[in-house]
Amino acid sequence: MAATKTIDRVMIVTLQGDTADALTRALTSAGFQVTIVESRGGFLLEPSSTLMIGYSSADQDTLLGNIRTLCCTRKRLVPVQPDGSLLPALPLMIEAEVGGAAVIALRVERFIQL
Repeated sequence: MAATKTIDRVMIVTLQGDTADALTRALTSAGFQVTIVESRGGFLLEPSSTLMIGYSSADQDTLLGNIRTLCCTRKRLVPVQPDGSLLPALPLMIEAEVGGAAVIALRVERFIQL
């Protein structure tokens, strides 16, 4: 991505924390400007990250390609606490799909970097 391109879009990407570092490295190497906001929550109550990425609309396909490549979904067993006294000594495990990314792309009227 050339430094002279006008930033006219912002993409907000929420993903698992362990994927955020690899994606951030790939995007900054490709010339994208990335800001990371750490968070916690969701179904698994695990660390997650929200990336805010300024980019030119001409680079949207490249950006989405990086996200698709590095933010794959996978299945994982996660513990679940049963309600009441059902098997209190044995944790129940369920298979859940984890990973991936939630992506929101917005047009911006003006992008100012201070």
